[in-house]
Amino acid sequence: MFTSGSTWNATCVHRLRHSVPSCAPSVVFILLLELVVSETTVKRNPLMTLAARVRSQEFARFLKFAIVGGSGVVVNMGMLWLGKVFIFNAMSHQSAIAWAGFFAIAISILTNFLLNDGWTWSDRRADGVRAFLVRMGKYVLVASVAGVVQWLILQGFVHVGVHYLLSNLVGIAAGIVMNYCANNWWTFRSIAEE
Repeated sequence: MFTSGSTWNATCVHRLRHSVPSCAPSVVFILLLELVVSETTVKRNPLMTLAARVRSQEFARFLKFAIVGGSGVVVNMGMLWLGKVFIFNAMSHQSAIAWAGFFAIAISILTNFLLNDGWTWSDRRADGVRAFLVRMGKYVLVASVAGVVQWLILQGFVHVGVHYLLSNLVGIAAGIVMNYCANNWWTFRSIAEE
């Protein structure tokens, strides 16, 4: 077992909490660590206690992200339907879906940013209009990349005959992990790290 004062422990904990570019390996590592280590060991070893705390904080953050994402799916699907049926209904079927998809993605990016900024990563926010606009710019950039992937999947699936709402759900699913990891690591980086 590692001692709590070792350099390896401090480095490991710092990387797990702050600087791992991909969130998935750190979360998987902490989950495996908790499965292997008994509660008694956790109580005796400060590193294990810290790892458990980090894991529970990140798990809570991911749950918040998932709830916000769920609301974003509702907004996205609603705006896609609204756009196709009412706003872009004068266009051809394919054009209406293309424009409605763009519209839905843009609106859901905005609502998800506001909810994630105010709730999911509220503990990492710097105050001020400039800081808000920087976070929004980063978030929109990350979400736009995921949005392009979603839009391409929507278009591709519709082209081969899959219903547009089902196609949209597949596209949304493709961007979830990328969106969380990139936003956790870059957009909402801890204030102490900037």
